[in-house]
Amino acid sequence: MIESRENHGGGGGLTPGEANRLSEHVAGVAEAGLPLGPGLRALAEESPRGAFRDTLRGLADSIERGVPLEAAVDDEASRIPPHLRGLIRAGLRTGNLGDVLGRFSAVASVGADLKRSFWIGMAYPLLAISLAGVLFVLVDLLIVGKFEAIFLDFGVPLPTLTRFMLQVSHAVRLLWPAVLAAVLAIVAGWAFVGLILPRASRNSLLGRLPIFGPLWRFTSWAEFCHLLAMLLEADLPLPEALRLTGSGVENNDVDLACRAMARSVEQGASLSAAMQGGAVPAPTGPFDHLARPKPQWDDVSGAPADKDFGPAEAPPLGDLLEVEAGSRAIRRSMPEGLPRLLRWAEGRSAIAEVLHMAGETFQSRSRAEASFGGGVVAFLATVGVVAGVFIVVIGMFLPLITLISKLSG
Repeated sequence: MIESRENHGGGGGLTPGEANRLSEHVAGVAEAGLPLGPGLRALAEESPRGAFRDTLRGLADSIERGVPLEAAVDDEASRIPPHLRGLIRAGLRTGNLGDVLGRFSAVASVGADLKRSFWIGMAYPLLAISLAGVLFVLVDLLIVGKFEAIFLDFGVPLPTLTRFMLQVSHAVRLLWPAVLAAVLAIVAGWAFVGLILPRASRNSLLGRLPIFGPLWRFTSWAEFCHLLAMLLEADLPLPEALRLTGSGVENNDVDLACRAMARSVEQGASLSAAMQGGAVPAPTGPFDHLARPKPQWDDVSGAPADKDFGPAEAPPLGDLLEVEAGSRAIRRSMPEGLPRLLRWAEGRSAIAEVLHMAGETFQSRSRAEASFGGGVVAFLATVGVVAGVFIVVIGMFLPLITLISKLSG
């Protein structure tokens, strides 16, 4: 839920888990009324070397020198994620720092926990499929070929199941080097992408896949709703809350959509209208004059008599591209039914409550997707292993029984 940082050195930023630990510790110290500086320094001494320890020491040094917490957090801006800094500032302004950070800590690990449970559920089926595949290849290379030679030497008639098994065996013996190379290439590519792409980019790509995509999308939506609701409850302006939410959700599409919605809100749109993707006004273009009535020209100067008919200034190309990319990101990454709920909530000043309710709904959908995905893969793994064992065992023993009967008769 927190902006990913891949570096762990002194100059790197906090990882999601480290940012959550920082918010939990600051919330606990604030709620207990204890001195924050010594508490942060004690936590730093218990932490391993890295960005988290350096951040804690930097905050403790600043606070013990008399620097206010808000200024100390701004001094560590290169390490502390922007949305966490915004929550700390909002908590200090409202006097509810412990409550704000405590509620944030409760939902900060939602996405990580859901994805972790998904991969744990997928681990056994994937391991079973891998081991079964290796075993079948070994059986084919070491055993099936010898049985085939025996059947051919004795002229044993082969049933359909055995012929199918032998055809698969021939294909495996012919193609297994290419299949192994393809599997290794996929694993190497996945590892390379994991090392090169930041987590936000990976989550954005995974959210577009047909099998894993729903889990990643529902998780991002849950994080978006909860974080935006907490920022609004902390009395942050809606455009600022949207931008901080985009930086906090680990998804490039959501980040781009949040920045586009923030621009739309600044131009007067409501949150529900901005979330529909059509509320971002298009900049004035150089061809807008084609849709205007023709101006009256001054006979003396040769210029338009009405100044409103002057030549339109072309907007920067970067602004046009950003607006179009933002509109696409909104349509791609925002849930379709949420604008209707927000439109109802805007009339009753209950935006934060509705966002929390939607976040809980998306969390439940994420858990359901994680359970469903793990169950489907486990079922397919079981069916595949049982079918493979049946084909190999029965396919070899049927002609073997025929051969034994022929020799004994």
